[in-house]
Amino acid sequence: MIIKDFELFQFQLPLRTPLKIANKEILTRDGLIIKITDESNNIGVGEISPLPGLHKENLLQVENQIRKYSSFFIDKKVPNNLNQFDGGFDTWLKDLELFPSVRFGIESAFLSLFASKQRITPTDLFSNSPKKSILINALLSGKQDQILEKVHHYLNEGFSVFKLKVGRETIEEDIKLVNTLNSFLESKSLLRLDANQAWSLKEALHFFQNINHKNIEYIEEPLKDYDQLEILFNKTNMPIALDENILKISASSFVPPSWIKAIIIKPTVIGSIEKSIQLIRFAENNGMLPVISDTFQSGVGLTMLISIAATITKKNTAMGFDTYSWLEEDILIERLNFDKNKIAINILPDVANNINFLDLTKIRLW
Repeated sequence: MIIKDFELFQFQLPLRTPLKIANKEILTRDGLIIKITDESNNIGVGEISPLPGLHKENLLQVENQIRKYSSFFIDKKVPNNLNQFDGGFDTWLKDLELFPSVRFGIESAFLSLFASKQRITPTDLFSNSPKKSILINALLSGKQDQILEKVHHYLNEGFSVFKLKVGRETIEEDIKLVNTLNSFLESKSLLRLDANQAWSLKEALHFFQNINHKNIEYIEEPLKDYDQLEILFNKTNMPIALDENILKISASSFVPPSWIKAIIIKPTVIGSIEKSIQLIRFAENNGMLPVISDTFQSGVGLTMLISIAATITKKNTAMGFDTYSWLEEDILIERLNFDKNKIAINILPDVANNINFLDLTKIRLW
């Protein structure tokens, strides 16, 4: 397989409500779409959407990097082992030093192309027996009254797993909100907390000593200091999930301690689908729960993440895909169809043929 064309398109999508990340308020979701075509006119697409406040690279830096390296792929034979996820992408792309969001988009495009050539879905590349549907955790935000109203709506929609950011307000406000939520949620519901490394050990201990633990499944990254996480667990018995510290797990010598309940895998931040698949396998082999999380991408990138999530063998693991509800519009001609609290794998679109590229802004690369 030889790449005959490499194209780049820009998009901007309005958000239903402003998104606040790391003190940045985002009103639109801006990104790029790679479109590659092989000698047989098979098409692959991939999304590159660095999120302000999360990714270190910005859209201009990403565009410049793609312009720099796009010629690397033209008229070159594509390695045929890329869909084995055993280091093929690392070997092929090792000299390019791509930004994480760019690496994700490049890998997505080539895996999409492999699937197109074989007339299968990307999900089939990842697993011989993928899940039939994926559960979604509901993402909660806003003031307490707004959050409780959302929870009531989500419960009526069948959601049973909720994610709440903590560490942005005072400890006492977070305690009050979590206890209110716990009393409001049904006993069969689970609450995932995410502190984004906001607290000291003393602050976290105060928080856990004053909340009802009833529905809490785990807390993501509660401490600024990774080395104190084990102390926190031993004093509170609260299961912990890693997100920002995910790179510690990718080290070949890492032996996961028993207090790690889950790892949050964000392929656009890790910078590789290949590494994400390897992390899923590592987590499942070591008794940890792998949870795939989106970074507010369009339906193009999210479809790839859903395909990846379908490879996870543990049943009924809710994934972080409620981000899609923030998008007022999508670049897909037909939006992804979430059936309330889940999405069926067999209705995922053929993304490459579900984009009207004339509606996007083409960027000249040469």
